[in-house]
Amino acid sequence: MNTAASESQTFTEEDQYLLDHADRFLADGLAIKRWYDQMEATNGFADRFDLVHTFRREERSQGFFGNVQLEGRSMPVMGVLDEVFYDRPKAPADQRETAALWMRDQIREFVLHYLMRVCGFRLPQENAEDEQISRKGMGFTQSFYKRKDTGEIGVFPEIGASSIIDLREIGTTYEWIIVKLQVYDFTVAMKPFGPDFIGMEMPMKEEGYLVLTSEFIANEDDPAPGVLGTYGFGYA
Repeated sequence: MNTAASESQTFTEEDQYLLDHADRFLADGLAIKRWYDQMEATNGFADRFDLVHTFRREERSQGFFGNVQLEGRSMPVMGVLDEVFYDRPKAPADQRETAALWMRDQIREFVLHYLMRVCGFRLPQENAEDEQISRKGMGFTQSFYKRKDTGEIGVFPEIGASSIIDLREIGTTYEWIIVKLQVYDFTVAMKPFGPDFIGMEMPMKEEGYLVLTSEFIANEDDPAPGVLGTYGFGYA
């Protein structure tokens, strides 16, 4: 990949490796997505099973195993599909359609503009005076981008890195963006001498990079009869 950067931008060796291989990571991710879409449409999973049984609700929680062909090699994969009922707009009969469309617009805006900024974080708590803040959960920060018009690869500013861009800009302004996912409180517990003996917990630095492109962004109004919208995002 030709990483055309401005003179003010310098990449570390790790950055350069990541950017040089971004297209391959994307190709693998898209191949897995196409495989999943085909398996879901044809119910073609070789091994599919319920994780949770639900009654009187249109919900499902299923796991699956399979194999995807990537560049001539077979890669085993596993995954989970969850569909959860959230809410139903409450409105008089003559206003239900208006209320449903209003709710759709709110969901679209939240999922595509704000969800990546807040997902994985805990609810707000009291302001801490301690400078050593102990973060919990996980969070996204945006790292790199590739412009769609010029192909330029650049770095997002560190200030405001957690304010993830509106995902509707991917495919218009940006060819792709790379975000970092950090898990803040990942620990490994061990009792090497048995369950009745003293144990230990080791904090681990867990983080990884994810690539988002327009093929992973769902932004569709009225995709099917009885469905007002489909919105979401994925990554490789």
